[in-house]
Amino acid sequence: MTLYNFAGTLVPIALLTFVAFRIPMWKRNPDSRPLTKVLAALGLGQAARIPVLSDDYVDVWLHDLTGIWNIPDATAVLLGTFAFCCIGEAVATVVQSPSFNKTRHRLFTATMVTVAGVGFLLSPATDTPTNFVSRDFPPTGPLLLYWGAYLGTLLYALVFALYYLFGLLRERRVRSGPLGRIVAVLAAACSLGFLYGINKLLYLVLQAAGVENWYTDHAQTITLVLVLGPMIIAGYALLVFATAILPDRLRRYQAIRAYSAEYEKIVATGTNMLIPRDAAVYSTRRAAWKGSRTPVATHRMMVVLSDAAKGPVSA
Repeated sequence: MTLYNFAGTLVPIALLTFVAFRIPMWKRNPDSRPLTKVLAALGLGQAARIPVLSDDYVDVWLHDLTGIWNIPDATAVLLGTFAFCCIGEAVATVVQSPSFNKTRHRLFTATMVTVAGVGFLLSPATDTPTNFVSRDFPPTGPLLLYWGAYLGTLLYALVFALYYLFGLLRERRVRSGPLGRIVAVLAAACSLGFLYGINKLLYLVLQAAGVENWYTDHAQTITLVLVLGPMIIAGYALLVFATAILPDRLRRYQAIRAYSAEYEKIVATGTNMLIPRDAAVYSTRRAAWKGSRTPVATHRMMVVLSDAAKGPVSA
């Protein structure tokens, strides 16, 4: 198996595995949905282009069914366009941008995906099978719509993401902590994604001009490196989370679990005037884990328990 085939198989497996771990958060944490949509769309798009399956089996079967060639390639591009649109939504959710309009964003997403799909259906790429549409069909006519929607959305989304990520890094309280390292590696991943878009755009321009040189001969390898780069960097971000943030959260979780029953009794009896009777309690593991996300819940619990040990707090 070549490096391209190996990477083409590994990337979707890794992405979809990560999505599987995030699915339980979909209902209880709406803010997690945009990033989950990004990862799911990218994973499914890459799965549609697994070389050992799509070229020899899936593409042939879909052609027999529809009379159209290169549907797996188009599926990857359409899902990629959708994922790139969702990057903007994910970043806007994280930074809580007040100017972000979900309705306008969804209209933009639907428009870009439709433009890419129409461009593909009107192009000659539907008539001839190929391993790489970008290599064997010049980006002219309808394929300009196809690649324009894909790369235009990618570059726009990454510029949008980088603007906000670098904005976060300018804040000292973010830059100096573990969160700063995560933001920095995410910015690095977005930068590599931006280079991937520029690389793809440059290759298409050179191909349209009929230029053949070392770069055009190795463009696929360069693309592969730029695709794997963000995956490696994202893995490093997870490692930072596991070593720098997760241990503190686990300690908070254990403290909440250890004192949750006593804390719930104090809240229910209303003997402490600092907290209302309907204050959040952490009687289940899920509630305790959610409460351990920041030190606030643990600190409030410890203050209430300390006050209870000293006696009732009166107004």
